[in-house]
Amino acid sequence: QRKTLADIWKILSMTWTDYKRTWVGTDEEKEKEEGTDSNESVEESMQNATEKIRENVSRNIETIQRDGPEFVEQLKKETGISTQEDLKRWAAEQLKLAVECLGEFMTGYRKGRDEEVDKMLNEYFVDLETTVQDGFADITKLEKKGAGDSIGKESDTTHLSDMAPKQTNSIRKVE
Repeated sequence: QRKTLADIWKILSMTWTDYKRTWVGTDEEKEKEEGTDSNESVEESMQNATEKIRENVSRNIETIQRDGPEFVEQLKKETGISTQEDLKRWAAEQLKLAVECLGEFMTGYRKGRDEEVDKMLNEYFVDLETTVQDGFADITKLEKKGAGDSIGKESDTTHLSDMAPKQTNSIRKVE
């Protein structure tokens, strides 16, 4: 027998009401709304809550026993999975798909990471690289002039540190 939309809505409504009643505090809120006093002991409250949960579980079991086989058949028809072998085959396909998705994600991640590293090395640190290269060029010029031989002598007034380029705090803004 096929359920109508009204039947499904009624079942969902009853299930939702039962579900809300299983949460702590809903009875207290309901009593406050109704204006009744709660003089129950903690033990009585626990017994009432346990009884409500027990009733809810028994209704759920009845529903599963009554509608379960129909649901399973409909599920088999919709998915095409009717045996354990079909389920294993489907799970294997899903795992392959997950591996492919993860591989594609990692490929994109690596490409983005490499682009950022290249950008950082080629754009952000260009000024630093130029400064370092200029400093080495100045040191090389000093060594060719023979100033390297007199480094550390008191008579020498020219030091390599005087020849190194002045440090600048300029950072290029990348647009």
